[in-house]
Amino acid sequence: MLQYLLNLTATWLLSLLVFELFLKKETYHAYNRIYLLSTFLMGIFLPLWSWSADATIFASSTTQPVQKLVAVKQTIATTAEHASFAISWQQMLWYIYMAGVIVSICLLIFEISKIIVLYQVGNKYKEGKWTVVETIKGHAPFSIFHILFVDSREQYSTEEWDVILDHEEQHAHLKHLFDQLIMQLGRVVFWFHPLMYVYNNRLMLLHEYQADKISGKQPAAYGKFLVEQALLHTAPRLAHSLNRSPIKTRMKMLTKSSSFARKTKSLLFIPLIFICAVCFSKNQYSNKIEKHGNTATYRGNTIEFTLPSPPDTIMVIDPVTGKEE
Repeated sequence: MLQYLLNLTATWLLSLLVFELFLKKETYHAYNRIYLLSTFLMGIFLPLWSWSADATIFASSTTQPVQKLVAVKQTIATTAEHASFAISWQQMLWYIYMAGVIVSICLLIFEISKIIVLYQVGNKYKEGKWTVVETIKGHAPFSIFHILFVDSREQYSTEEWDVILDHEEQHAHLKHLFDQLIMQLGRVVFWFHPLMYVYNNRLMLLHEYQADKISGKQPAAYGKFLVEQALLHTAPRLAHSLNRSPIKTRMKMLTKSSSFARKTKSLLFIPLIFICAVCFSKNQYSNKIEKHGNTATYRGNTIEFTLPSPPDTIMVIDPVTGKEE
């Protein structure tokens, strides 16, 4: 498990480093979205992928030398005496992890329940393909599926209302909710990992960039509208909201374009996959020893090491008779 977490962290860290240095400030948002989703999932599944061509221990003396097998057994033997201590720590860490998972699930259920309550108590009406819910709760507009939650329809002019509908329609059209679900599931499973939250923040900002491209046809007026919405309460984290992301950064993206030469940075994804596949997956070049109690996995082979049982009797010399008993 420790080796898996190290490989996952290395893959995420390297991928985010490439994104921050070369891709973050570019305007090809669709590619950046695919990049973040792909590298996020690659970090999760790539360490589980084994592409070693090794056979069993007894298949070939050239691929699995006896000396390596002995070295693995010696490695297990040196740690076997601390097995009970290690197991107790593993159990403690497992309990802490499960407690975090339960808390994360509860927080997610709480966020979903807030949306359900707002839907139930709000004033609902249809407008085109949208179900508009007026909540009178003083929050910025947000949507989930084709349900649009607003504080009140009357507080927006016709132009502002069109901007809101265009913006939220873009979220629905690009299936941003799918990304949200992946991120929320990741926050439950990897609640302890700081890079998980970096991925979530970067991806949510990209969603807003993509929606702003459609609705921000007049940057000055749109920027003023975003500033007004920033003063309102934020939406539940499972939904998309106009005021969730940094306004200054979003306005810069509205007036920026990337040249064709700069778009060649997208080719960095190819060597990144190769490096991660070689360095952070189970393969014949990694030669990792994975220990699980009194067993170890080395280059696709499972080796079991059993400690000798302590003797139940010993021989002593009777000091009176001098006999061995």
